Amino acid sequence: MREVTFSLVERLAVIPVELVLGWKMLSTVLTIAAVLSLIGPDLSRQAIAQRWTVAGTATLFGLISGTVAFPLLLPLFPTRLFSLAGAGLGLFPALTLPVLFPVLSWLTLVGAGLWTMTLSAWLALNFTGSTPYTSPSGVEKEMRAVIPILAGSTALSMVCFVWGNLQ
Repeated sequence: MREVTFSLVERLAVIPVELVLGWKMLSTVLTIAAVLSLIGPDLSRQAIAQRWTVAGTATLFGLISGTVAFPLLLPLFPTRLFSLAGAGLGLFPALTLPVLFPVLSWLTLVGAGLWTMTLSAWLALNFTGSTPYTSPSGVEKEMRAVIPILAGSTALSMVCFVWGNLQ
């Protein structure tokens, strides 16, 4: 039986493609984040900029962990579910948000952290088609199970972010 390899060099070759696709999505996400940042009792430029910055930072953290760190660390993950590994990987940068933005409400930071993990999980899930490890039926099975969870997590992160801004 033939052995399938997916070396570090092969994984590095996929990262630029994933980054380009991720950057295209970034402008849409940052526009939505800008609109959500306008919601809150404090409408000063500084408050709006701070809320938008935390949303942008959370998005950037999710993008980097899902498109760069995930492929590099792929063989180290103990799970077969790429989305679970991506969410776990997104947890580490999400935990830095309260340190970077200590003046924001905890609910805003929870929403931003949840978004980081969700985006990282989504981008890791997109990576499944790029590897020789996965079968089409396995990819489809994971996507059917995980996409509704990621959609709910995205909605919950937006609710937490906006509700936190209202405090």
